[in-house]
Amino acid sequence: MATASPPHVPELTLSGRATYIREVPSRDPKWPPTIYTDIVVPAADEYSSPVTYQVRSRSRLAEKDQDVSVRVALKSFAGRRTIQTQSGPKEVPNLTLSLQAVEK
Repeated sequence: MATASPPHVPELTLSGRATYIREVPSRDPKWPPTIYTDIVVPAADEYSSPVTYQVRSRSRLAEKDQDVSVRVALKSFAGRRTIQTQSGPKEVPNLTLSLQAVEK
């Protein structure tokens, strides 16, 4: 299980409603499955839309349509990918951001 993140990893508390939950089995049977929970947070005001975040965890955070408050850490992975352009293939940077539940 994940523990508290190192000081350089941004953490925040995400509060909202769990709207979609899916479990993805691990390729290696000795590791637990990964649970992905979509959490919708309230809109900032009546003129904006609510925002949905997907949180990755090892255990179930909530049931569908249940309010939840979870501590998360912002994780990132920098890589490169190839795209097709009119002048041929071009390699561009690719940054992936994810929210990981801080579990004890």
